Amino acid sequence: MNITRAKPAAAKENRFDWPLCYEAENLVLAQLEAFLRRNRFAKQLSERMRNETGTLLIDWVDYLVVAPAVEGQLREAGYTDDPLGETPARQKALWHPAAMLPRVLVDARCASVGSPNALAIRTESISDFMAAHGLSNQPEGEPLTRFRRVLVADENNARLEAVERRGYRGFVPAKAAPGQIENFLKAQELWQTRPRDFADDAEGYRQTQSILDRVIGLAGRDLACHIVFAAERAFWQRRNRANNGRTVSASAGPTTITTRSAPHGRTSSI
Repeated sequence: MNITRAKPAAAKENRFDWPLCYEAENLVLAQLEAFLRRNRFAKQLSERMRNETGTLLIDWVDYLVVAPAVEGQLREAGYTDDPLGETPARQKALWHPAAMLPRVLVDARCASVGSPNALAIRTESISDFMAAHGLSNQPEGEPLTRFRRVLVADENNARLEAVERRGYRGFVPAKAAPGQIENFLKAQELWQTRPRDFADDAEGYRQTQSILDRVIGLAGRDLACHIVFAAERAFWQRRNRANNGRTVSASAGPTTITTRSAPHGRTSSI
């Protein structure tokens, strides 16, 4: 198992000036195009993403897997060792600290230089994705654990995968520790059911901070971050007035997304 450390990358991540990284973006886009020429399922999915959801494949890509011969080009374009990129043996994780681009796994077993050997898209739920696309492959990783992965289509030595993450930036599935899933579900329920309406904003922030501390105590910092963002996204999607009470379902993308606007109520302080 390999965990790379790169302190300069962490410093760059904290910057607020985001430069244009056309060289890195064009390099990644060229890799994606090469992959799509070899994997028909990925090509069709990419087209549906654009036509039916107005999104681009690059926005959904979690990582690419490339041969060592490509590493030099990536580093020249600004990629560097991922400080949180835990990988299996014989793989190395690279990321671009100045751009929102997919991470890249350099795999010593890959020989193809012309295109990635694998491409993984990020989903909110592997089971939803599998149901939407009629897949029955067995995922790696147990439900509700930090990292899950499933093979979607393997064509012409080009593997399309789907992954699911919970507060984890590495690439190694792991079994849940005793009590971990129970604590995760408790923390999730605690945040989802927290009070949101307060007569006094200061009291609202105090109570919310107290609940957040309990969530972190149950799940840990990284998993707590996942819980909070997922719950807030779901809460505000339900209150989205653009839906006007209608249910909107889109199965073209990596997940089947269903949202419904909630009845209009009081404006909450928190």
